[in-house]
Amino acid sequence: MRTYVAILGYIMVGFTLAFHGAPTAQADEDSFVRSVQSLGFPQAPTNLKSIAQSACYYVKLNRDPDEVLGRIIRMTRAEPEQGRQFFRLAVDEFCPEFHGVAG
Repeated sequence: MRTYVAILGYIMVGFTLAFHGAPTAQADEDSFVRSVQSLGFPQAPTNLKSIAQSACYYVKLNRDPDEVLGRIIRMTRAEPEQGRQFFRLAVDEFCPEFHGVAG
């Protein structure tokens, strides 16, 4: 009986953590989108997130940061300074372990 209660308790804790953790990530992504849109990026939120995740993918592959920045500028048709700001925000949100790579 004790084993059953313990297993049930672990399952309840697991569900609680699983369902309370997800909204935080979504809130952070929404904050990223608002920040990027305030810089003048007119793209749809899903596209902005996708571009940011793509930038982190290339950073994780050890691509040159200038190459990644160039991709961001081409994909968003942004000015270089806007692209740098986007790159910084993307790294901070989606791959913070590479903080500093974006300059």
